[in-house]
Parts: sequence; structure tokens; C-alpha cells
Amino acid sequence: RMAVQYMNFTVELNPTSGFGSYLGNGSWNGMIGLLQRKEAEMAPLDFTPSYSRRAVVDFSPIIGSEKLAIISQAPVRVPRPFLLFQIYAPLV
Repeated sequence: RMAVQYMNFTVELNPTSGFGSYLGNGSWNGMIGLLQRKEAEMAPLDFTPSYSRRAVVDFSPIIGSEKLAIISQAPVRVPRPFLLFQIYAPLV
């Protein structure tokens, strides 16, 4: 809100159906479509700047990155006595 007041601009939210996919007829849906049709001036989100999307809209340089870590319990080895005999179980 402070940036809006300081820089004197307005914000309008346009709900869309996603980031943007090519429809095959020269048009796009989603946020890329809004930008292509000049219904929006910018889309400040983190979607992938693919080659086909770069042909339609301009992307700003990457200004940050976020590292993602997935933490889970370490695997535990389960002792299986007589494992050698278990491979023959289906035959018996």
C-alpha cells in the first residue's frame, strides 16, 4: 500500500486460469494471455520464462531465488532373516 501511495499507481487484480498456455491459434490463456491482449501491464509471479513465452512477453531479470528443502526420516534397514530362502517362496 505504501508503494502505491508513494509511486502513485493503482492495483487491479485479474483472476485467471493459470500461468499461461499456448492455444495454437496465436493466442494464449492465463496471465500470458492477459499480457498479450494488453489487459494487464505486469504479472509479478514466479512462472517459468520458456522460449515460447519469451516470444510473447518480456521477462525481467531474476532478482532472487528460493531454495527448497524436503526433510524426511532417514531410511531404516529392516533385517530380514533367511532372505535367501524368500526368493524361492513363489515356487513352493
